[in-house]
Amino acid sequence: MAGSSSMKRVEENTLCRTKDGSAFSSWKKATSDEPKPLTFTTNKRQRRPPTAFFIFMNDFRKTYTDKNPYINVRDLAKHGAEKWKSLTEKKKKFYLVKAAQLKAEYNKSLKNNEEVEDEEKQADNAEEMEV
Repeated sequence: MAGSSSMKRVEENTLCRTKDGSAFSSWKKATSDEPKPLTFTTNKRQRRPPTAFFIFMNDFRKTYTDKNPYINVRDLAKHGAEKWKSLTEKKKKFYLVKAAQLKAEYNKSLKNNEEVEDEEKQADNAEEMEV
């Protein structure tokens, strides 16, 4: 009967097209009418904060694409890297400070999350000991 369970899984998940029917957008259950939302993270882990360079690139990307709307990603990255290298330490300091602040907030939230997880584990262990 192992084959029947795999067949069931295949039948439940099917590809669905976008409303105009042009391309496949996501997986959905065969019985539902709505497509399943795409999720990229499966765990509750937080994302690391961006570095100073990536904070700079976010700002640079916004201003540069306003002036050059049809630039491709490769050229945009190339121009952004050249601009970052040409910045003085004084101008880079703004992005370095912002990155340090974001990293401090991230580390603080990690400590809080670890403490909460430890408390939950201790509570679970205490419940198991009682039973």
